[in-house]
Amino acid sequence: MSRLPGKKGRGPRERFFVMREIPLAAIRARAYDIWERNHRPDGFEIQFWLLAERELRAEQENRRDAMAARSEDAPDTEAAAVETVEG
Repeated sequence: MSRLPGKKGRGPRERFFVMREIPLAAIRARAYDIWERNHRPDGFEIQFWLLAERELRAEQENRRDAMAARSEDAPDTEAAAVETVEG
């Protein structure tokens, strides 16, 4: 488990998710799809590229948030083991 520098006192279950770089090929493919959906207009390359990058980043963040929510909902295995042995 990685920790951010200078951040102390975090619990063992707290996790940090690193934002991953979006591959240029993925941005290019999404920008091309957006361009086609908009009937292939001239002069919108930069706008479509930026929109594609923004969409992919939002999808990445949504996946990260969903993973974080699932990990928070999962039972703590150490606490469960202690309860089973003691209880």
